[in-house]
Amino acid sequence: DASGAHSFRTQDLAAWRAGALGIEGRSDAVVKIRGHRIDLAGVEACLAACAHVRDCAAVCHEQTLWACVVSHSLADVAAFCRDAFAPESRPALLPVEAVPLTHTGKKDRIRLCRDLPEMIRATPSDAHDVAVTNGSAADGHAPNGHRAPNGRRAPTGHSTPNNDSPI
Repeated sequence: DASGAHSFRTQDLAAWRAGALGIEGRSDAVVKIRGHRIDLAGVEACLAACAHVRDCAAVCHEQTLWACVVSHSLADVAAFCRDAFAPESRPALLPVEAVPLTHTGKKDRIRLCRDLPEMIRATPSDAHDVAVTNGSAADGHAPNGHRAPNGRRAPTGHSTPNNDSPI
């Protein structure tokens, strides 16, 4: 900037449309959930360090951070996440057989986001209990109406604060 003022790269993508500036998205994989900025690539890198994770993909859906995880032991991954993540960035775990890929071999996040509600419904309820006790329920929020760690249920699509959460 010639005026000498500072400028900052925000990673936001924008385009001029009909004389107005429109936000198109971001050039990185940072999401904001309940006031916290979370880097999805950082979540995936941390999960990849877990010996029990063969593959994973992190996505944000309805203000909940989800980690779709290929693992033989979801309980061990949940224990790893309790130690590795701060409560506000701890993902809810969703077991998957494989992370979907695009035709170029990259993780297909668009497909994951589109299919996530059905994947959650199709997952056995005992897996949800493990996933939610580790997930964004860590701060007392039960994602998508599944059982929270203390046995209470939050309404589908909403988050309910709970100060009695053991996590």
